[in-house]
Amino acid sequence: MSDIHLRQNDNHFQTLLSARSGIYRLATMWQITQITLTLAVPVVLSFTSLHFAWLRPYVACYALFVSILDILLIDRLIKRFIKQSALVSEMFDTDLFRVAWNAFVCGKRMQPEDIRDFSKYCSVDSKTKLGDWYPIAIAAAPHDVATLICQRTNLFYDGRVRGRSAWLLLALPIIYVVVILAMALWWSLSFNDLVLTVVSPSAAVLIWSLRERFRQLDAIAAGESLRGEVEKSWQSLLEAGSEQSADSRIRQLQDSIFLRRSQNPLPLPFIYRFIRSGSEDAMNFGAENLLKDAGYLP
Repeated sequence: MSDIHLRQNDNHFQTLLSARSGIYRLATMWQITQITLTLAVPVVLSFTSLHFAWLRPYVACYALFVSILDILLIDRLIKRFIKQSALVSEMFDTDLFRVAWNAFVCGKRMQPEDIRDFSKYCSVDSKTKLGDWYPIAIAAAPHDVATLICQRTNLFYDGRVRGRSAWLLLALPIIYVVVILAMALWWSLSFNDLVLTVVSPSAAVLIWSLRERFRQLDAIAAGESLRGEVEKSWQSLLEAGSEQSADSRIRQLQDSIFLRRSQNPLPLPFIYRFIRSGSEDAMNFGAENLLKDAGYLP
């Protein structure tokens, strides 16, 4: 039977999870900076400039400047942290699943010193939630079966978080544009003032929101496709029971999971905290049902 449920709580694996959490914390800090500069500040300035006409040209200039800063610096920093997090996650999974490291796909493993440094950014509260990362129900299954369930768990959890993010990225900008446009019409702004006060700030908000929404939707679609491959592998394993074939398929799936992790955008900050409990319950329930269907649990 698999020992993944025990080994995942060893110091080595907990350190990797702490480093991953620390990297995500740094990435989230930059994401909050990005949201503040590209969304929050333009929103405040657009409402403020309705009352102070002299601010309107500066609001338009600010929106343009921040859009350029976001593209050249902030967005690139966030993507770098995402790739580093994907690398640490791959180290965690491959070591835990006892799968060979694929340097052709993943490149070099992160140095131990870097892992230790990143782990320091993991908050105390986050560290208390890193235990039993994968469902403990996999203790009843052979190693290859447990590994496939863990891979499926990764995809389910990710898709659930991104679905909430995509919905918020559609709803909030629409509400903002409707409110600011209604206020501008109420104040009977001239065409020039309307462009400076409403169109320019709103464009910055909408461009960021739509860009991030499409990224989340693309990530969801890719995750669903990959989860379909995991389901096929699960059925093949149950029907054929070939361990050698399962090992090869697990390696291929792990490569795909790494590529998805390294290219996917961050979900909205703090949304993970709100749906964590419900998602974990659903994840454990799904794992137990799969094991029951396969005959590993009564």
